[in-house]
Amino acid sequence: IVSKYQSSNANGYTVRLSDSSPYTGLGFDGLSTANSILEASKWYHIAAVNDNGTRRLYVNGVEQTLNGTAITVQSNSNPIRIASDFGGRYFNGRIDEVRIWRAARTQTQIRDNMHRTLNGDETNLTAYYRFDHISGAALDDLTSNDNDGTLKNMTGTDWVTSTVPLGSGDIQGQNDVRAIWTGGSTAAGPAGLIITNTSFLQDTGDDIVFGHNNLTGTTTSDLPSGGAWDAGNGQRWARVWYFSKSDANSNGGSVGITFDFSDGGMSGTPGGAAGNYRLLERSGTSGAFNDITV
Repeated sequence: IVSKYQSSNANGYTVRLSDSSPYTGLGFDGLSTANSILEASKWYHIAAVNDNGTRRLYVNGVEQTLNGTAITVQSNSNPIRIASDFGGRYFNGRIDEVRIWRAARTQTQIRDNMHRTLNGDETNLTAYYRFDHISGAALDDLTSNDNDGTLKNMTGTDWVTSTVPLGSGDIQGQNDVRAIWTGGSTAAGPAGLIITNTSFLQDTGDDIVFGHNNLTGTTTSDLPSGGAWDAGNGQRWARVWYFSKSDANSNGGSVGITFDFSDGGMSGTPGGAAGNYRLLERSGTSGAFNDITV
């Protein structure tokens, strides 16, 4: 998947598929996970962390158990390769959004950034490849380090549209960005919101990415108008969640949304009758909300 180990005794770092059939696990610097943690034709977010010799491997933000003995990684002059390593072995699959850091990332940092793009100027980011080209055989590093790459056995017609679950638009600037997608968790959401798939996740490319504005408490701004709202007694939670959705084959479906008022600055379990609470929505980050309670 990503390797700096291209020649005999180079002992560079490697993140690859497992070396035992059916090759549905992962290997990291000589350590390995169990098989059966990966399935074909599904996207997975993989993060490998070496924290002063302590190695951790995360799949979709969840730490995996590693077994075996790690190699002693050493500096070498081998190139960094994506989808290829020692002996010409190659990864038969799709790769998007490759990031190389010179500092150990925490599980929280990994989870909060795995569903959004970066700017390229983040602290300790050494190389960043978004694979956003539509032609050519060059792979641009979006950091100022200019670690640009050359794509081998690649022509302009080989580029395809990615279906990786990345939030767009208003999602990029939010907090606790999470997603549900085919191949990922079917329940996700810290800080006051849980989304559970019921029938939406049917195809590769189906996903919902979401995050919140990190506010707490209540406010009276941007309330709906009409009906009981015009009495002027309403207020809403200041925390707003933003969503982006991809439906690859436009076949619809539904998800379940649960608000956890004990989490995420929601001020504890609300009092009063359930009928006093309404569900509000709007498009974008400004303007009055609509009351969509059914």
